[in-house]
Amino acid sequence: MERDPEAARDLVRKTGSTGVPVIKIGNKWIVGFDRPRIDQELARRAS
Repeated sequence: MERDPEAARDLVRKTGSTGVPVIKIGNKWIVGFDRPRIDQELARRAS
């Protein structure tokens, strides 16, 4: 993000946040390391 200002702007447009990490699972964006939410979204995708 520091090295690519355009990527940073794109991320803010998509997520409304500048926090990292940002993970996209399917059409869901998860800002920050939220293990329960990550596991929940992965489980939804696996079923």
